[in-house]
Amino acid sequence: MNIGPDKIQHFVVGVIITVVVGMWLRPYHGFTLTAAVAGAKEVYDIRGSGTPDWLDFLATMLGAVVGYAAVLLLRMVFRIFETRNQLP
Repeated sequence: MNIGPDKIQHFVVGVIITVVVGMWLRPYHGFTLTAAVAGAKEVYDIRGSGTPDWLDFLATMLGAVVGYAAVLLLRMVFRIFETRNQLP
């Protein structure tokens, strides 16, 4: 199966949006914003401004899932370091 560069770009953007927003606010905010952006992009394409492809949406959301997991892991690691650096 050949995965085109367009799908990889969608995946990477999904990861980036989810991680940045998820670390800044809450993990679910990042995931939700990524879903909204991915959906809006496909609606924009359907209205004649691009080539609509639900696999683009799927690739973006797969990136969001990976990004969500990364945010949860990063928050857990930062929490461990915060507790270790506190004075008794």
